[in-house]
Parts: sequence; C-alpha cells; structure tokens
Amino acid sequence: MASSSTDQVSEVFEKAKADFLNGIKDQKLRSQLQKATTIDDIWDYTEPLQNDQGSNNRLRAMRRIGPYIERLQEYAGIIEVFVQVKPDILALIWGPIKLLLQVSSNLVASFDAILGVMKNMGSILPRFNEFVPLFKNNERMKYVLGLFFQDILDFYLVSLRFFRLTRWKVFFASLWPARRAEIQVIAENIEKHRLLLCNEITLNDILEAHTARKRALEHYAETREFQERQDFHSMETYIRPPSYDADLDRIRNTRCEGTGSWLVQDQQFVSWAEGKEKSSQVLWLQGIPGAGCLIGKTFLASTVVDRTKDLGHSLFALVSYRNALDSPLPIYHSLIFQLASQDLDLRTVLCSTIMNTTKDLKRDLKGDSKFALNTFSKLLQATGPTYITIDGLDEIDDYTQQVFLHLLLDELKSLPHAKLLISSRRVERIERILKPVATILPIDHKNSGCIEAYVSQRGRKWLENSYFDCDARTEVRQLLNPLASKADGMFLYARIVLEDLEMLQDLDSIREQLRALPDGLDEAYERILQRIAKYPLAAQKQCKKILSWIACSPVQITRHEMEQALIIQVDQKRVPPVRSTLNTLPLCGPLVEVEDECLKFVHFTVKEYLLRNQNNKLLDEGEALLEISTTCLAYLCSDCLDPDLSDDDIERNIISGAYRLLNFAHHQWAECLRLCTRHFRDDLPPQLVPLLGHIMQDLANPYYNQDSETNLGLWSLNRFKSNLEEVEAISRSLDFRNIMATSYDWRLDEDIQKHYGLAVNRCPFISCRFHSSFLRSRTLRDEHIRHHDRPFKCALEACEYSTLGFSSRGQLEHHWAQCHQRPTEFQIPGDLDALQREDLDALVMEYIMRDEVQEMERILPSIISRSSKSSFRSPFEGLLASHGSVAMARLILGEHLSLDDDTVRMSFVPHAIKSCNIPVIEWAFSTGIINRGRYISHNFISEIVASGSIEVFNIWHNNILSNDYFVSMPIACFLPGHKCSPVIELELASFWIGQYKSGNLDANKASWLLKELVTSSCSLVLAEALVACGADVNYRTANRPRSLSPLHQVVRKTTAEAAYLAEYLLLSGADPLTEYTYTVGKNKGQTATPCSEPGAKGISKWLGKTWDELVEWAADERRKG
Repeated sequence: MASSSTDQVSEVFEKAKADFLNGIKDQKLRSQLQKATTIDDIWDYTEPLQNDQGSNNRLRAMRRIGPYIERLQEYAGIIEVFVQVKPDILALIWGPIKLLLQVSSNLVASFDAILGVMKNMGSILPRFNEFVPLFKNNERMKYVLGLFFQDILDFYLVSLRFFRLTRWKVFFASLWPARRAEIQVIAENIEKHRLLLCNEITLNDILEAHTARKRALEHYAETREFQERQDFHSMETYIRPPSYDADLDRIRNTRCEGTGSWLVQDQQFVSWAEGKEKSSQVLWLQGIPGAGCLIGKTFLASTVVDRTKDLGHSLFALVSYRNALDSPLPIYHSLIFQLASQDLDLRTVLCSTIMNTTKDLKRDLKGDSKFALNTFSKLLQATGPTYITIDGLDEIDDYTQQVFLHLLLDELKSLPHAKLLISSRRVERIERILKPVATILPIDHKNSGCIEAYVSQRGRKWLENSYFDCDARTEVRQLLNPLASKADGMFLYARIVLEDLEMLQDLDSIREQLRALPDGLDEAYERILQRIAKYPLAAQKQCKKILSWIACSPVQITRHEMEQALIIQVDQKRVPPVRSTLNTLPLCGPLVEVEDECLKFVHFTVKEYLLRNQNNKLLDEGEALLEISTTCLAYLCSDCLDPDLSDDDIERNIISGAYRLLNFAHHQWAECLRLCTRHFRDDLPPQLVPLLGHIMQDLANPYYNQDSETNLGLWSLNRFKSNLEEVEAISRSLDFRNIMATSYDWRLDEDIQKHYGLAVNRCPFISCRFHSSFLRSRTLRDEHIRHHDRPFKCALEACEYSTLGFSSRGQLEHHWAQCHQRPTEFQIPGDLDALQREDLDALVMEYIMRDEVQEMERILPSIISRSSKSSFRSPFEGLLASHGSVAMARLILGEHLSLDDDTVRMSFVPHAIKSCNIPVIEWAFSTGIINRGRYISHNFISEIVASGSIEVFNIWHNNILSNDYFVSMPIACFLPGHKCSPVIELELASFWIGQYKSGNLDANKASWLLKELVTSSCSLVLAEALVACGADVNYRTANRPRSLSPLHQVVRKTTAEAAYLAEYLLLSGADPLTEYTYTVGKNKGQTATPCSEPGAKGISKWLGKTWDELVEWAADERRKG
C-alpha cells in the first residue's frame, strides 16, 4: 500500500516537471538548467559572482537569498528521503536558481529584483525540518510536498519566461511589475499550502488546494490580460490611429494575376529583406508618376508587406494625398499600434509606459510627434527583425514628408534590426534625403511584363463584353499591342487609355485613338479634357463643377452630396430635389472614380495637372474655392434651413433628401472660406458678402455672445479691414470648429439611405475619425459607438477623463489612485530663520521640483527679507525655468522678479526654451514678452532654433500671428542666427510663405532675408521658401550696389550645402558674372566674380560638374523652362 502511495506522489512530481519543461520551449534554455544539480553548485557559482560584483562596485548583498537556499536545502532533503524522487527532480530545484542569477546579473535593477523575490520566498517557505515527524507518520503530507514543488517551479517558469524575452533589459521597469505581481500570486499559494501542514489534513483538502492553485494562476492571467486589453483599447480609442488594412486589402484585390512576382526574386530586395552582409537598412522602390496606380509601386508595397510578415514584424502605412497629412503624427500612431497589436509583451510595454504612470502621457502620445516617435523607437528596441513599409510619401506635402524621413532615419541609426522600405516617385527632396542612405530600386522598366499582362487581361474583358464582331475585335487587339511599351512603366497611363477607349462606341474613334497614342500622362489627361470641351455647355459646366469640388474641397465629397451641390442655384432660396443618380464616368471619363461612395481622382497627378500643369486651364483654384464657398453659403441660406420650419416640414425635407449637403456645408463652410480668402488681397469677393450678411443676421444664435474675442491673425483674416464683421463671423466659426468636443446622436430610417448613403452610419462623436469617414453598416456603427460609452467620469474637472470617462468603476478607481492620489506630505522645517543660506536654497529648489506652490508662498517673504534681488535669483532661476510649473513661475516672478526686467527675460526665457518647458514657455509668451524691452531685436529665434522643438516653435509662431508682431518688428528678428534642424527649417519656411501670402512679407524683405541667410547658413529649404516669396537672387543693398550677391557669398564656402545652394541659385536666375569690388585690405579696388572663389573652384567634388559646366547646364535648364 505504501509503495502504491509513493508511486502516486511520484506521479505528482513527474507531472509538475513535465508541465514546467513544456512551458520552456527553448531547447538551449533546457540544457542550461542541467548545469547546477546540487546546492554546492549554487555556492560555487555565487561566491565568484559576489567577488566580481565587488570589484566592479556593484555589490548587491547576495546574503539576502541565504534563507531561500536553506529552505530549499531542507525541502530537497525531505523529498529525497520521504518521496524518493529521482535526481532529475532534485536538479530542477537548483538549476533554475543559477540560471536566474546568471541572466539577471547583467542589469543591476533585475538582479536586485530577483534577489528580492528570492528573499521573500525564503521568508514564506516553511522550515521543512520542523515537520519531519509529520512526514513520517502521515502519507497525505507527501502530496502537500508535491504542491510546494509545483509552487517552486511556477516561480521559476514565470521568471525564466520573462528573461527569455527579446531585449528585456530595455523595458525591465515596464514589464517586471506584471511578473512580480504574478510571483506574488504564487507566494500567496505557498502561504495557503503552509496551512496544510497538519495532521487533520484530508485528501479532499489537498485536491481542493491543487484546483485552487491552478485557478489562482489562471484568474491572475485572465485578469491581467483583460485589464491590458481594456487599457490598450481605451488608449486606441483616445488616440484613434489610422488603419490602412482596408486599403491594403483593396490593393490586393485589384491586382492582375502574376504581377509583382519579380520583386521578391530581385537580388537587391532579397539582400535588404534577409539582412545580408553590407545590405542597406533602407530600400527605395523608386517609381515615376503613374507607376503606383493599381498594380505599380503601391501594389509592390503590398507585396513587400505580405513577404516580410514571414520574416518578422511587418508594419505599413499607405498614405495618400486624400489624407491631407500636415504632420507625421498619424503615421507614428499607426505604426505604434500595429506593432503593439502584433506582440502581447509590446502591448504591455506600451500600456505601462503610457497609462501606468502618475503623469498623463496619453495626451503627449496623441499630440506630441516627438514623444510619439520616441515611443515607437523604444518599442522597436524590444523587437526582433521589423520591416516598415511606407507607400505614397510623395503624395503628401513637402514639409511632412521631409520631417518624417529626417526623424525616422535618425532613429533607425541605432536600430539595425529595423528595415525601412519607401515606395514613392522620384522627387527631388525625397531623393536628397534617401540617396546617401538607401539602396535605390527603380521599378518603371521592371513593370513592363506586368503592364503587358494587365493590358491583355483588361482588353480581353472589354472586348468580350463589347458589341464588336470578330474581325473588329481582332483588329483592336492588334492595335492594343504597342500600349504596354508606350506606357513606359506607368500602370496609370495604361489604365487611363483603356478606360478612355471603353467610353468610345465606334470603331473609327478607337482606331484614331490607338494609332496615335498620347505621349505621357499629361497628354492623356489633355485628350480627356479636350473631349470634355466638346460637350454641350450644360454638361461642360457640370463636369467642371465636379472636378473643381474634388480638387479643392477640404474634405472628400460623397456622390450624394455632389448630386445636390450640382443643382443648387446661388440666387435662389429653394433647393430643388435630386431626381437622378450621378454617373461620373460619362461626364469626367476615367479621371474620377467612386470609392466607398466618395468621389476621388484616380491618381493625385490628376489634381496636379488640373491645377498647375494644363495648357488651357480648365480650373482655377481660387475660382473653384469661391464656387464651393458660395454654394455652401447659398445652401445654408436656403429655405430648407429656415429656423421657423415646422417638424413636419423638416421631416418632409429629410425624406426628400433636402439635407444631403447639410453635413458638408455646416462643418466646412468656414474652412472653405478661409482657403478661398488666400487668393484675395484686401477685400472679400462681392459674391460672398451678401450671403455672409444673411447668415449673420437671420441665422445668428441669439444666445451666443457675438462680442467675444476672436483672433483674426490666427486664420490670416486680419487683412480684410473693409469686411471686418464678415471675417469675424468666419473666424468665430473656425474657432468653434477647432474646439468642438461635444457629441450629438441621430437616427435615420434605412429607406432614406438612397439620399445620404453611408453618411447615416457616421459615428456621432465629433472627435472620432468615423465621424468624417463612415462605417459600412448600421450594425458596425452601433458596435463602434458602444466603445464610446464610458459612464464612469473622473470628478476632477481639469482631467480629460472628466469627459472621456471609463467603462467600469474599477478602472475609474485605479485611475484616481494612479493619477490624483495625494503623495505623502513633504516635511517642512519649523524654524526657517534657523536655516543656513545653503539649506534655504536647497529647500526652495526642492519646492520648485515638487511644485509645492503653497509652501513656497509661505516661505517666500522670509527668503526675500534675507536676500538681495540678484542673490535671490541666481541659485534657482534656471531651475524654475526648466522644471518649474506656471503657478510657481507666476508666484516667484510676480512677487520679486518681473518679466519686464530684461536681465530676467534674457536668462529665464532662454532657459525655459532650452529645456522645452512648454507650459512655462506658453505662459511667458502670453505675457507679451516678445514686445517688451530691448530684447525685442532678438525675438528668441536663436534659442528656439537651437531647441529643435516643433512645440516651442509653434508657441512662438502663434504668438507672432496673434499679435501681428511680424509687421511691427524688425525683419532681422525672423532670421535664425545659425543652422536649423530640418524640422525647424521646414516650419520656418512655411511661416515665411504664410506671411508672404498674407501680404506681410514683400519681395524686398524676402530679398534682404535671402542675402543675410547665405552669410549664416546655406539652408536650401529656407532659400527656396524666400525665392517663392519673391526674393531677388541677385539682390544687393541699395547703399552698396557693388556688394556681394547671394551667389557670390555662397561660393566663398566649400561645403556640400553651399554647393547645392549655388546650384539652386543658378537655376533660379542668379548671375554668375556679377562683380564685387574690394573696398579694404590688400585687394582694395580690385574686382572679383564668383568663379574665383574657393567654393566655385571645388564644386565638382559635390556636384560632379566644374563651375563652367554647372553655369552652362543651369542656363540650358532655364531655357527649357
């Protein structure tokens, strides 16, 4: 009987061993567990480890684990005698200890953590030798020993799983708390199992203990997973990262069979993807305009995403001109959440980094691009091979694409396991950034086989569905043969031509088109526009209106909205009902397509051509925006929005579709007007004034205070002095649109979806991205809205969760404890007069760091009475600027210091800027500090440039605009004293261009800035901006007509930046023969030209051309236009 019982107990130990080893998948790790099998092996390892740490000043008091080792020694002796376990069971008691100490000792924090956990375990495990009589006389006690063995192995498994994580050291502080909590559950199990060491224990008690142990661990895992999932979902709902999954799926579904297969076999791609020796970290799929449509570079990008999923983490962003990105922040958000969604440990890292902190970092993640990029970089540090694919970067504005590339490439320098693939056209600014660091893979000629397959397949489907006879079909197939080669690598060209052909009904017209194929995309577009010009006048007008709205609308226009916009008459109050469905193909040809009921161009080059490149200009951007603005205003002034309408009238209007355009007009009218006013100087267009007057008089909200302040300069409306009331109304609407955060709800019957399309499935929460882009069904909408239902609100009004709320009371309580629980009170000395000056200074600094404003207010009089002004300020002025709060700064500067004091402003504000203390900087600028004292001539621009912070620049930028300082201050205030970071360069260039469009920066000022710029830096970005503002590249000051020209100044320098700037100035019309006369020195009276300067003589080093060749080449390029 005893033998049978012993066998059953042995099975418990064997099962525990099997479960433990099954939890360790790594065979190498399993083998390392065998390197310590006795307690002597542990002491043999710990002694030299202790000595090594002592010699490196990292002594960690390893004696703390003594009690744990002693308890295990007792336990091993007991089970060896009473259970007669095999040596491999005993080895599992000691082997993991050595391995944990070995792995964790690489990091002080982790080593301390393991020692602390083992110390705690040592205090919880029973003194097994005291229970020897119990083990002798009670067979059931042997089962309890099995429980302890399971607990010990549970501890080892949780710890070993943690230390096998990739780069666990990077995020130890974020990941370890969850493991420590899981180990605490194991410790609680051990304490419960100690209670079983008594004679009265029954087998039922032991079975219940086994079940409870398992249930406790499972409950912890489920609770932790649920909490992390909730935190992650809450953060995702708040951030609203864009998802490109639907775009990727659509691109996959539009491909032709067999296209793109060449890429995965290309040696350059294979080297990049597999990380072969000397392969580049960055690969550029370089297309030409139109090579990205359908199955070109964009489809190749989707092929890359699919291929790299097998190699590691695959992240992607398929950006488009339709996204209207003005910041790289949404791309960072998408990449962060893609990465965290693919790895549970990374999700834990993200949640613990952002949410499990006393500081609210969700807002930083949402609105601070620098913080978001740093978060993404930190996540990448903890991953294995990661592949980032970005398509369409050339379709967004120059500023965003350059900022994104500069910053991301800087981060990737320290992340060799992360690979970046850029898929875009060859654009000069992108090429300038990527050429030094990327492997370039041109795709135009490699697409030829894919285009042939596409033309063949598309042509076959067209002809099969046509009414042509066999002979005609054969002839057309032969005529289609040259199309693939004529496309020259552009899928878009082939698609445009084929779709254009499909609209033709007679064979003669098809022959005419195919026998003289267009040369390039521009000519293909031109042919379509020529055919539109032959339409009847009414159809021409309708087509032009459709193209205008798609090209210039601030947001995408839906088919249903466009159908109503087409029939609105500006001079009529009545909005006629929509009687027909809009079919854009017969009207606009293949230029326009419908996707998810939104009208869009087939490619962003269509918009470029229509607004900039066409010979016989069909569209003018200013006229188009004026037409959109007047249509919106006329609709808002129409009878269907009469405030006195009855409920029955409104119901009839809804059912008849009279409110199709309401959402667009209501939300976008002010933005359309803002964009429109950029094309006018000092007076609003006369078409707008009466419509605005009607809105202001008849549709004004009587409960709204019309006298409230509004900042016209922020919206560049302050130049319209003669229409002050109208532009104030526009400005207030823009203000309201900017801060709108409430929500509304509405329900519509599905029968009227024919009028409003998917717009009925809009999320009612205005801050949600699905408010402007719709969900595909009502069911999805209702399910999505439930994510916004968070009834448990934070009681603190200043907290964002007072409106956002939580979905459970437990989450609210956790939030309150983490974010708003008062810390332990700081001990305040009783007798301040007894403190030495050094101690008093230390106390002040402590109060500043802890933001103890009330205590500072109490002791401030005592400090002031003992100090002079300068001695009071000097110890902590910099600390106040860099780490102080606004309340603290206001208290100290208001009591004893003043921002009117130039010495304070020249020290305090630069310190705040240097440390990027955003709240304090905002406060300082709000006091009007720019326009005070003699420091006005510097305007802080040098400090702002040196900070490299977009946030600081934006504070300065908004302050300048809000107070019209650009006009009143010397132009020198807006010139950086030294080289800027690429990000600030782009911001400053955008600022200059904005001032030029507002009429504040004329050509003479721009010319002076250009001349001064080239003396301090050779920023090509800033020079291009000034030339765009009308700067004269041959400018010389009026009182020194023989002074150095900008070109001459540049070629005195021998840097690469100077060489590229000289090239640009020559292309912009700089005279290479200007003469400069020396007025002082040994060369006094002599003349010199740019070619004699060292930069000109050595320019071939950078540009591959001599000076004379460069001058001749630039002249040829200018002649070509």
